[in-house]
Amino acid sequence: MPVSRSQSWGAAPSDPDLLNRLMGWVHLEFIPGDESNFLDSQPFAACDLRAALKVAVWKISFVQDPALYDRIQLARGPQFRVMVDIGKMYRTRPLEWEGVQPEDVDSASVTDLKWYLYNARRELEWLKHEMDRLDLYMQNAAYLKARNDRHSFTYSRSKRRTVSR
Repeated sequence: MPVSRSQSWGAAPSDPDLLNRLMGWVHLEFIPGDESNFLDSQPFAACDLRAALKVAVWKISFVQDPALYDRIQLARGPQFRVMVDIGKMYRTRPLEWEGVQPEDVDSASVTDLKWYLYNARRELEWLKHEMDRLDLYMQNAAYLKARNDRHSFTYSRSKRRTVSR
């Protein structure tokens, strides 16, 4: 997915191909061979890292979090009756992504930007994984309810992976 200049918040990317590769990595569109060293193995400009982090924070806060919340509400409804502790889903976060402000990103060092990006990618992976797990759990719950084998269920979230400094 090509990224325009306006999507990088006014800063001209150093190399559009590198910026597109970085955005693809953030959006989980590909997994590099050595993921733990991805940001250090490419000559990303600081403006590209800032743009990618702003997109990742936006995606977590305004796309994935609401999508997970909606799934949890659906799972807890009468159709599935899955007990999900919403608080536990968010309590173990290493960062409160909603609290990351654009001015914080603009003033962050390249080292901090990379740390934030690795953790943002981990959070996006976790959110996708949890939504997929919850979807499967709801399918199984619907099947077992239809067979009258069970009437309520309890869901436990999976563990988050984080990157330390």
